[in-house]
Amino acid sequence: MGKSKLALLIIAILSIAFTFLGCGGSGGNGGSSDSSGSGNVALFLADGPADEYEHIWAGVKEVILIPANGGDHLSLFRSPYRDGKEVDLLDLSDQKLLLSVKKNVPAGVYSKIRMIIAYIRPEGGTGPCADEDLEIKLPSGKIDLNPRKNFRVAPGKSIAISLDMDMDKSIQLKEAGNSGKCIFRPVIFVDIETIDTTEACPRILTGEIDELIYRDESVVGFMLDLKEGRGLLKVMLRYQTVIFDENGFEGDRDDLKVGDTVRVRGRLNSRCNLVASVIIIGGVEKFQGTIIDSSPDDFILKLANDAGTLDVDITDNTVIFIGCDELFEDEIIPIGYKARVLGKFEAAAASNIYRAIVVFLRPSKPTGLLTGISNAVSGYNLTIRTDETTTLSVYLPEDAPVKLKGDGSIDILRLDEWVECHGGIEVEVVLDPAKSAPLTAEKLIAIPDEFSATVDAKTNIQRILYTTDSDIAVEEYATIFKMKNDQQMLIEFEEIRVEDEFVAYGIEACSHDTFADYYAFILFINY
Repeated sequence: MGKSKLALLIIAILSIAFTFLGCGGSGGNGGSSDSSGSGNVALFLADGPADEYEHIWAGVKEVILIPANGGDHLSLFRSPYRDGKEVDLLDLSDQKLLLSVKKNVPAGVYSKIRMIIAYIRPEGGTGPCADEDLEIKLPSGKIDLNPRKNFRVAPGKSIAISLDMDMDKSIQLKEAGNSGKCIFRPVIFVDIETIDTTEACPRILTGEIDELIYRDESVVGFMLDLKEGRGLLKVMLRYQTVIFDENGFEGDRDDLKVGDTVRVRGRLNSRCNLVASVIIIGGVEKFQGTIIDSSPDDFILKLANDAGTLDVDITDNTVIFIGCDELFEDEIIPIGYKARVLGKFEAAAASNIYRAIVVFLRPSKPTGLLTGISNAVSGYNLTIRTDETTTLSVYLPEDAPVKLKGDGSIDILRLDEWVECHGGIEVEVVLDPAKSAPLTAEKLIAIPDEFSATVDAKTNIQRILYTTDSDIAVEEYATIFKMKNDQQMLIEFEEIRVEDEFVAYGIEACSHDTFADYYAFILFINY
């Protein structure tokens, strides 16, 4: 696979770090509002995968910001359509979707985010609600989301709000008795923070060029109309920005025209403008799947959802990324990598050749039974049994996060204790695509047990919930949700009441543990 000047340009752009500076919540619990000035808010949607479904479609109608002092509500996004903007939530497990950027948001303290959803429609898979004839019942399409504390929009600053839907446990699709309906019960984690743009993987944005921005008679950017009520986004060009024309070949900024449909890859800067790394003019054909055969000039993609295979041609103009925006420089893409491909079919070719313009790669995320943890230099060696005959050795750096799937961190020493006494813990490993010898984890995710019961008694000091069968120790930093009157409320342990029903996610205690039977990291009350 040849190296073009496009590759050299992208190598240069990857050395530039764009940070949000103030693009994060300042925290504060104050209830006062500073109405002088305004700031910017970037709104993202994200999700973790749901094992039982191929797609979960949602119609997002509106997202509203609610001030802490009871002032006027502010719409961050409003769809012009009755059924809202349709989003495949399961397509957001690896990349966040920038839903909108709202400029000139009144400075002040805010307490809630309200999300209005028109419908939920699962599709494919083996889940109990995958049947097309089943109706999805919405207890309410309005969901009030309470962050852990009030947050501030500061004058001249920008914040990023991420609404992270955890499908496996937050949507909770299941049949409602004998009614033939399924229940939509959303649990959405709200993150208001500075986004680390060196780690957060941006998603391709599609829109129409509304206006070109000039400086000294040269195009330096444009206003991108994201359509569907998402508003205008300012896109800035750099010398290193790579542009593909409508035929999928190397172009330049003079090819950009008002009214063009474009796809843009980039990162938000401190003013919540998008700094573009790649722009594709015109339509493309998009495919995703797993690479099952590969050579320097092409690869075979096994399409997702058993949709067959696709032969993909690689040219000198093809740009290939690994992970987020790191340029893939090896001659051959390894078999087993996941790929999302944007390209075009050669209409004039008798064989209908599909030519890749941009390829986004990510290694598979191995899952299996973590059977051993041992000390290593500046980290740990993990032994993971992926099936009856295959065992992986993975290096975990000491600063890599160890988390429970869904929410919450786990101390590696406690995890080691549970691995030893249970003979293993189910895990998912997010591998570092740049380090293959040895395999190196960017993140280790433990798959939690699920258990439900009713509170018979409790002790606030030791944070124990006593039930008929088990004693549940609720971790000090556990996330505790309560659904009430269309509000998803974050509550403290002390607010849990005797006779409350709950669903908990955590780890079963070792048999010799006399303190508790389970340790809960996530708790849903009256769920």
